Amino acid sequence: NHFKGAVTRNIHKNYDPHFSWQSRYYDHVVRNEHSLNRIRSYIQNNPMNWELNIENKINFITKNSVSL
Repeated sequence: NHFKGAVTRNIHKNYDPHFSWQSRYYDHVVRNEHSLNRIRSYIQNNPMNWELNIENKINFITKNSVSL
């Protein structure tokens, strides 16, 4: 918690005042090669899913817009 706070203050002060941490983030200890390969696959393939993600600001605005 102290580390995250220090990093946040540094980033706000020196780089990006609008920085925030990803919600629902959790640490994971890689315990074996199977787990490592699964994580590598997720990292490699996940950007392709970003356009479909509701948390993508473009999708969020589009899906939650009210037509007048």
